[in-house]
This record gives sequence, structure tokens and C-alpha cells, in this order.
Amino acid sequence: MCSSDLTRRVLRYLVVSLLALTVACDGEISENEPPITQPPDIPDRPTRPPDPFEAAEAALPRLTALQYQNSLEDILGRTPSVELEADTNPYLFFNIGNASTTVSERGVSQYDEAGHAIATSVFSNTARREALVGCDADDAACRETFIRRIGRRLFRRPLDAATTERWTAMATELGAGNNVRGLRYVLAGMLQSPLFLYRAETGTPGADGESHLDGYEVASKLSFLLWNAAPDDALLDAAEAGELDDAAGVREHVIRLLEDERSRAAVQDFFAQYFDLSRLGQLDLDS
Repeated sequence: MCSSDLTRRVLRYLVVSLLALTVACDGEISENEPPITQPPDIPDRPTRPPDPFEAAEAALPRLTALQYQNSLEDILGRTPSVELEADTNPYLFFNIGNASTTVSERGVSQYDEAGHAIATSVFSNTARREALVGCDADDAACRETFIRRIGRRLFRRPLDAATTERWTAMATELGAGNNVRGLRYVLAGMLQSPLFLYRAETGTPGADGESHLDGYEVASKLSFLLWNAAPDDALLDAAEAGELDDAAGVREHVIRLLEDERSRAAVQDFFAQYFDLSRLGQLDLDS
């Protein structure tokens, strides 16, 4: 029997059962009905203490298609629709799929095409480009400031001096005298970088032998959990200030994230995956 036939039979059974219960509960109880007796008490069974908690080995999940799109809209505004390799959802969740599968050669090419398409879309619009860059691209200090600022948002942590220097040199080389074009190539390159496409939340080993997340890793975990998107400037500022290094600070920022409308969509998406609601669209309830 195919799964769709079985699903229809189960649904029909549930509907008939609910109707039967409804009819049975309609009206008054007859005097001839036997009295309802309580089930006997069941003695408590001894319970085995739970096994000690052991955290799973840290993974490097790739952004899901939704996280990719949400992050770009938050950072760059509306971007063109791009085709990426489809997410997989073993055990119902796309995050699990993207943490346990590799990108195909075609998938890598799609990230390359998407990065250039998005960067071209942003930089071809003068108003959007000026708003994003925020200064004169022909000024060397401006270019470095832009690279640091956009890199911080896309990579979800500040760029160190060596990384900033590499991206600045890339802008100069590929721009070939056209500094706007050079920054466009920088944006396209950052959108293909593993630092953007993968969530590196592995922690650093401490003196106690355990791995501890730094503030930026905590910010990333919180934001992708509660918003399905990259951290905003306020959350990155909190990480830089050390506000995410203790439970009280984390709690304060969790409340802020939950008060944002984006958290509603993220929670709905979580339960849609948990209950596999996408399969409902495949059911033909009228047949």
C-alpha cells in the first residue's frame, strides 16, 4: 500500500472516530448505564537516573536557503531570486541536512553565480550602492571602512587586520582603476566565502577541557535560532561588549529577539519542519 493511500485511510479513520465520539457524548446518560469505576492505583516504578549529558561533536552547518535569503535581505535589502542547491531534511530538519551533506560541484557554481548576480543588482542601482557604501569609493579610507563593516555583518564577527588587507588588495586589483567595480567584486566574493555560507560555532577549548563559545558564536546561534537570519548590528555590538558572556546578558537579548516579528516566522518554520507540514500540500482529501 502506498503512503498516500495509507494517509487517506488514517485521516478517514480519525474523522469517523471523532464523529463517533461526538455522537456518543450527545444527550444524557441512561440510568441503566453501569457506573464508571476508577482504574486501580499503579505503584510507582523505580526509575533509572539519566545518563550524564554528553554534547555532540560540533558541526559546521551551511546556511539553509531561507537563512541565506533572510540574511541577505537584512543586510543588503531586497535581492534578486537566485537558484541554489536544494536543502535536504533528514530527520525532518534542514539544519541537520546542511550540517551533514556536502555541496556538489554544481552547487559551488550556483553560489558563485548568485554572489555576482546579487552584487551586480545592488551596485547597479546608484541609490542603493551609495546607501550601502556610505562614502566616496575613490577614497582609500572609505573602501577599507566599507570592507570592515560589510565583512562584519556577512561573516558575523569583525575582520582582523590581515583579512581586511586581503579584501582591500582584491578590491584594488579587480577594480583596475574603477573603485566601485572593485567593491562590487568584494561583495560578490564575500557572498561565496565559507565564512558567510557556513556557521562556524565550534567554540574554543578552555582550561576545564570543555569548548566554550565566544560572544560572536553565541550571537550567531541565537540569531539563526530565533530569526533564521544573521545577527544584526545590535547583537554583534553586544558580543563585542561582552554582554553575551553570561546568562543574564543572553537572556536580555533573547527577549529582544523574541519581541521582533522575525521570531514569529522562525518559530512557525521550526514547527512546520517538526510536524512535516509540507506533506499536507500533497494530500488529496477529496478523493
